[in-house]
Amino acid sequence: MRKLIFLFTLACYAQEAAPPAAVIGVWGYTETRATQYQNRATGSFARPSGSSVKMEIYGDGSFKDSGLIQQSMYNCTSTIFITRAGHVTFEGNAVVFHYEGGHVSSKDNCNARFNYEKGAAPEVRRFDAWTIRDSANGQQLLLATGGQVKFVYTRSRE
Repeated sequence: MRKLIFLFTLACYAQEAAPPAAVIGVWGYTETRATQYQNRATGSFARPSGSSVKMEIYGDGSFKDSGLIQQSMYNCTSTIFITRAGHVTFEGNAVVFHYEGGHVSSKDNCNARFNYEKGAAPEVRRFDAWTIRDSANGQQLLLATGGQVKFVYTRSRE
């Protein structure tokens, strides 16, 4: 009898762990800033500023994401690169990302105290609602909390 209860519990967990087929795949977000700085003496431009995120959701409920944020002003550039992994659960309309750790790399060519490597702490991020919509750029995955969309990812065409 215990074996039967264990197998039933395991089967229920496996069903909950599998994400909807529509979200499995590679999603991304990229934003660049229009402000550009140019050195008048040399004519050279500062590095661009912006951010980019890539998230991969797998059929077994695991996921990986990586993000890059770069901010440039004049001759100074700060860059942060984060990689994380974990598992995702879908609970009705809600979605929960369970980050199990990762890595953070920070570089700054003007302020040495911002040059470091460290582990990313575990974290749980819950969104009240998720949906997929079609747009001119392809399918988009929207994550919302409190009635406000917080993240919009576009399906990768890789």
